[in-house]
Amino acid sequence: IVLHADFREHVLPFLLSRLVTALSTGQWPASLDFMYLSWYSLPPSSDGRVGSARACFCGLHGPDSMCKLGSNTMDCGFLHRLWPLLVGRTLAPTDDLGGYANGQFLVSAATVRRSSRGFYAHAARTLGSLRLWAAIP
Repeated sequence: IVLHADFREHVLPFLLSRLVTALSTGQWPASLDFMYLSWYSLPPSSDGRVGSARACFCGLHGPDSMCKLGSNTMDCGFLHRLWPLLVGRTLAPTDDLGGYANGQFLVSAATVRRSSRGFYAHAARTLGSLRLWAAIP
């Protein structure tokens, strides 16, 4: 498990307590490959998943949505500029993302292995590059 240095500010105490208990007693479900731990997110999807940044910022949300953060045109454009830099290809209609900058999550080793080492190496290089900063509005 890798957590941000100040993870206690970003994970609800009751959730952290349940997580520690499940991990320390061997009750963590082997079939659970991802868990979002942060207290802040975009409005959750209808199936309870982490809120969709793409749905919020690219106008895919309904009229009663809580997605009223910033300029949708600018933010959607930013997602379209950011995706190729981080992922190495254009944003496809089926791609999605959610969460926030200090998001905390658990992910299984099997899930991490679904992407190649090259994918992670590319993302790491991009996160430290000037190309990424040039894409930020």
